[in-house]
Amino acid sequence: SSWSWVSPGARKAVTLEFLNPDFKNESFSFPSSAIFLTGRFPFSRGSVMVELPVAMTDATFFDESRSETMFGNPYIGLEVSSSPRLAFELGLRVPVASDTKPLAAGVGAASDADRLEAFVSDLLPISVKLRYRSKNAENVVFGFRVGPTLWVFTDDVGGFRDEGEILMDYGAHVGYEAGTLSVVGGVSGRWNLTSGSGFSDSSFHQVAATVNLNLGQARPGVHLRIPLDEDLRDTYNFVLGLQLGLVLQ
Repeated sequence: SSWSWVSPGARKAVTLEFLNPDFKNESFSFPSSAIFLTGRFPFSRGSVMVELPVAMTDATFFDESRSETMFGNPYIGLEVSSSPRLAFELGLRVPVASDTKPLAAGVGAASDADRLEAFVSDLLPISVKLRYRSKNAENVVFGFRVGPTLWVFTDDVGGFRDEGEILMDYGAHVGYEAGTLSVVGGVSGRWNLTSGSGFSDSSFHQVAATVNLNLGQARPGVHLRIPLDEDLRDTYNFVLGLQLGLVLQ
């Protein structure tokens, strides 16, 4: 998840995220949001990860109410840890998202722009990530992630999407973890390497902060993400997220 910066080789767990964008367009009302259900299943040198995305919207346009709910493209990934701090992740999303629910797809993409491909129809995204995370004796945590995502379109939509896209994902975070409390802040970005435009026109960035509690098996948390680029700021002011993680072993 782009929200919760977890250690490589973390224990078996499931996580439920609820992400609610504060849209500038007042036509959207609650519960226009996205839900991500993620499972992590470890083995000797890594973990298998599965994520199920759902988006829903309730909107009113010209006095007409529209409600949509859609299942996005599920993620299946394999994480291999070369050390307690370093991990490599290879994954893809199964292209099952509907192309008949544009409002829900837009809400899902805005809920987490770092995972917008979860709600793009006719798309097979394949990603490779390098993740690093450390914690020193003063309980300060630091980490980063970097790696490309290849977009392979399974339908050319009349010839407009016959070529793939390559995006570079990156981010870094720093925070404090002690006892039951974890406070982490960071920045993330995506750069479309195949857009043909300059860096500023083909990339976007966000800042995020998360506060989590370690209550044994239960790990509740709250998140705030703020877009830095004008294109995203024109759509929403911020995204507020709630998370509940359950450690299974």
